[in-house]
Amino acid sequence: MSQSPRLTEADVIQYLEDHRDFFIGKDELLADMRIPHDSGPATSLIERQLAVQRDRNVELRQR
Repeated sequence: MSQSPRLTEADVIQYLEDHRDFFIGKDELLADMRIPHDSGPATSLIERQLAVQRDRNVELRQR
């Protein structure tokens, strides 16, 4: 059995560039993704807010 070729970061980037609408209709995937931004040594309030919202979403789904 042959192994599938491994995807590289460049492969993923190229795919997303070629399929710019990939995330349309994939709200669950987007909601679970972590996309940090550089806030230096400070705590990012945006990332903190997102973490709180994700936790709330998990709680609501478990009800």
